[in-house]
Amino acid sequence: MAQVLIVDDIEGVHEMLDLVFEDTGIELHHALSGEDAVNVFSANTIDLVLTDIEMPGMSGLELFSALKNVDERVVVVMMTAAESRDFVLKALRLGAYDYIEKPYDEDELIDVVQRGIVERQQRLHAATVDGNNPELIDEMERLREELNSFEEAKTENERLAAELEMVRNELTDRKTHDKALKQKLTELELKEGAMKTMENVMKERMNAFKSAEREQSGGGISVEAQAELQRLKEELEMKETELQSMETSIQERELFLQESEESLFEKGQRLQEIETELEQLREDLGKQGARSGASGGEGLSAEELSELENMRSQIKEKEEELVARERSLAKTERLIKAREQFLAQSETILFGDKEDE
Repeated sequence: MAQVLIVDDIEGVHEMLDLVFEDTGIELHHALSGEDAVNVFSANTIDLVLTDIEMPGMSGLELFSALKNVDERVVVVMMTAAESRDFVLKALRLGAYDYIEKPYDEDELIDVVQRGIVERQQRLHAATVDGNNPELIDEMERLREELNSFEEAKTENERLAAELEMVRNELTDRKTHDKALKQKLTELELKEGAMKTMENVMKERMNAFKSAEREQSGGGISVEAQAELQRLKEELEMKETELQSMETSIQERELFLQESEESLFEKGQRLQEIETELEQLREDLGKQGARSGASGGEGLSAEELSELENMRSQIKEKEEELVARERSLAKTERLIKAREQFLAQSETILFGDKEDE
C-alpha cells in the first residue's frame, strides 16, 4: 500500500484529505509542521509528500530541502493558494514533482498524487538498477572524464582561436610592409633612370673632348698644348673606363632589382597562401568545437583529439615559416638600402665631376 505524508498547519485540511483519499487504497500520515514532517518521513517509508507552502516556522520550500537531504529521490507535491505561485515556480525549479491549487479539485488531487507515487517507484527502481550495474557506473565515470576532456579541448580551441587572430594581424602588417618595400623599389628604378641620363651626358662630353683633340692634332700646336691634350686624353680615357664600370654595375643592379621584385612577389603570394591556410585551420577548429558541443558533452574522440593536435603542429609550422619569411624580407630590405646608398654616392660623384668641368 502506498504511503502519503500530509503536511499542513491547519487540522481541518487533514480531516478533509482523510475523506478525499478514503477509498483510494492510500495510507495517509499527518504532520502539522515542517519539523514534525521530517521526523515522520524519516521513520516511515513515504512514497509522496503533499505539503502546504506557507506554514509557520519551516516553510514548504525549506521542508523540501530538508527532505532531499534525507532522501534525494523524495517526491513532493506543493499545495498553494493562487497568490503563492511564485513560490511554487521556485519549488519546481528546485525539483518538486508538481503542485495543486487551493481549493482542491478532488479528482485532480487524486490523479496528481497517484502519478507522483508512480514517479517515486520509478526513481527507486532506477536507483536500484544503477547501484547494481558496475558497467553503468563505469560508463558514467567515462562520460565524466570525457566531459572534462571536452572542457579542456574547448579552452584549448579558444586559445588557438586567439593565436590565429594574432597571426592574421601579423600577416596584415606584413602586407603593409611589402607594399612600402615595393614603393622603395620603384624609387630606386627612377634613380637608376636618372643615372643613365647622366651617363649619356658624360659620354657626350667625352666625345666632344675627343673631337677637340682630333681638330687640334691636325694643325701646328705648341708642345705645351700637346702635353695638355695628352693629359686631357688620359683623363677622358679614365672617365670612360669609370663610366663603363658604372654601366656594368647599373646593369647588375637592374638585374638584382628585378630578381628582388620577383622574390617579393613570390613571398607576398606565399604569405597570402599561409593566411588562407591559417583561416582554414581556424574554420576547422570552429567546426571541431561545434561538433563537440553538439555531442551533448560526450567529449572528443581519439581521432578528433589527434586531429586537434595535428592542427596545433601545423600552426607551429606556419609560425616558423612566417619568422623565416620575415627574416628573408628584412635581409632583402637591407640589401636594397645598401644599393640605394651606393647609387646616392655614385650620383654625388657624377654631379661633382660635372660641376668641376
